[in-house]
Amino acid sequence: MSPIPSPTLSAPSPRVNEGMSQGTPACPSSCASTSASKRGRGRTRGDHFDLDYTRHEDVRTVVETMMTARRTHRNRMHAYFKKFPSKEAALLKPHPDTTEEQWKELCDLFTSEAFMKRSEQNKKNRSKLTVNHAAGSRSFQRTSLHEKSRKRQYQSCRAI
Repeated sequence: MSPIPSPTLSAPSPRVNEGMSQGTPACPSSCASTSASKRGRGRTRGDHFDLDYTRHEDVRTVVETMMTARRTHRNRMHAYFKKFPSKEAALLKPHPDTTEEQWKELCDLFTSEAFMKRSEQNKKNRSKLTVNHAAGSRSFQRTSLHEKSRKRQYQSCRAI
């Protein structure tokens, strides 16, 4: 399994970016835009971002992206770790994307008392769910509010 390439971040340019007039932001409040020459198909629209690290929104975007990448990586490592019957067996065959030192630290994390306790509690909580939530990352409350707002908007359009 090949690792997923991450976007390449560039520092803000001191000169005016000529490509910005050609770029199309993802939405009006987009923090980062992609140049027209870098736009493409696939999982991402491009891999060149002009970020201004003095803007709070850009810094937040980068930090959130890094946090998501870290969680995803740790999740993949834990899935690989769970294939082994014991910590010792896992230590003998480190994941190809990690060094032996990193793999040892991850194995220590996955077998730590706090991690195991939290994992057990989460398993119990998940087993108590009566309805599987299928709205992605949007919470149930937010989904409910969104649906109510759509109904009101629909009713106001019909009244006209």
